[in-house]
Amino acid sequence: LIAMIHSWKVGIWKEGKYFDLWHINHFLAGLLLGCLVLIFDTNIWFGFIVSLVLMLAWEIYELYADIHETKFNMLFDVIVAVIAFWLMVFLKDKYGLDSELVTIFWQSLIVYIFLELWGFRAYQIREKLRLQILRRAKLKKM
Repeated sequence: LIAMIHSWKVGIWKEGKYFDLWHINHFLAGLLLGCLVLIFDTNIWFGFIVSLVLMLAWEIYELYADIHETKFNMLFDVIVAVIAFWLMVFLKDKYGLDSELVTIFWQSLIVYIFLELWGFRAYQIREKLRLQILRRAKLKKM
């Protein structure tokens, strides 16, 4: 049972062909960027362009960091973040969330950090297992 739970905690973070748990982090990143633009009362379009550049830069970083994702998955990462950014703008406009923006920001940041650490730890465990398998295969060839 413990091995099954451990496997689930690691396996849930695998890169999906179309969808994966990392989309939640991209959604939260868009939400956080939207909150910052609204908290600092920045021009929405300027804030959006800067946020979009950051979102795209992150996807480019993932390419160079050898993080394997399908093109659809990469595109969906950006789309999810953009939706979250505009959702935050819409909610503020519709419900006047001025006093709640800072609270929404901090709560989202806490969840984002937790998920990033969990996902990174799962990645480390998967990499360690992958290297062990490669070493065993290499030893068998000798």
